Amino acid sequence: MRHVLPLALAASALSLGALAQDVPEQNLEKGELPDASSAQQGARLLLSAASAGDPILARAFFFPAPAFLVLKDAKNPAGYHELLMRAFDEDVRALAKTLGNEPCALETLTLGRCRWIVPGAQANKLAYWSCRRTMLKARCGDRLRTCEIHTLINWADTWYVTHLAAPR
Repeated sequence: MRHVLPLALAASALSLGALAQDVPEQNLEKGELPDASSAQQGARLLLSAASAGDPILARAFFFPAPAFLVLKDAKNPAGYHELLMRAFDEDVRALAKTLGNEPCALETLTLGRCRWIVPGAQANKLAYWSCRRTMLKARCGDRLRTCEIHTLINWADTWYVTHLAAPR
């Protein structure tokens, strides 16, 4: 599917080397908040990764570098993405200690406070939905655990983690 960018956004995206078809419609104009199904799938990956003590298993739930490079208006977006991914890995390891070594199953995921972030805000060239303080409940053995995902953002209809814990 080919997407048409508003002129100002097109110039910004193209200045980054991105092609117009690389930017999803959902990140061009404020539409409906994407549903939580992709976040629920990601939360399942996150819980599996934490149970295994292996953050790499949850990386598909972390905001992907190609989209990040198109989105971010910073001096070294690749370096910043790497920094965020290292923090994510540390946070998954910390979550593993919190949950214990029993496998956990997702019970519920509730999107937190969601708002539309406009281009130019938070050093970004494109818009997106951001949800802060998303809560997930998981059954770990016979215990119900609650965990917070600090920041989720969308790329198209998919939710991704940018900060599992509060930014350092």
